[in-house]
Amino acid sequence: MLESNGVEVLIARVPATASIADRAATLEQLIGEKYPGREVNLVGHSMGGLDCRYLISQIQPKTFTPVSLTTISTPHRGSPFADYVIDNVIGRESICLLWWKPV
Repeated sequence: MLESNGVEVLIARVPATASIADRAATLEQLIGEKYPGREVNLVGHSMGGLDCRYLISQIQPKTFTPVSLTTISTPHRGSPFADYVIDNVIGRESICLLWWKPV
């Protein structure tokens, strides 16, 4: 719909299982390559909203200027369902085992 109204659109693909910081860094690179020196309006769906928020607040890109951020179904305050699964299915004492990586 945006494109049919003359808006330039970049649909960015970021690594699905990477951290928010890594996803935001990939997003910065993709946007910077496509729209250097330009103002951009970011629209993030679900985790994409968290990636964009991190990009703006922590990375603070220099090669382009974010002028707005719109998020759709973004879990800014976490996920009640994920909390339920951790507390009632996995157990908080086991969660470290799921994400532990040897050094």
